[in-house]
Amino acid sequence: MINGERIKELMNEKGVTGVQLAEAAGVSEPMIGYIIRGLRGTTVDVIVRIARRLGVTVDELIKKEGT
Repeated sequence: MINGERIKELMNEKGVTGVQLAEAAGVSEPMIGYIIRGLRGTTVDVIVRIARRLGVTVDELIKKEGT
C-alpha cells in the first residue's frame, strides 16, 4: 500500500505540486489526491513514476507490513 503521508512530506520537501506530480505520473490531479488519501489503488507504473518525480525509491513510498 502507498504511504500517502510520505508522499505529502516529499512533495513539501521538494516543492512539487499535485499538478506536477500528476503530470509526471500520467494521472489526473484528483487521482493523486485519492492515492495520497488511500481512497484508490494504482498501478506499479504510476508508483514508479511518482517515485521518480519525487527522487526516491519505490520502497520509500510503500508501507511495510506492521508499520
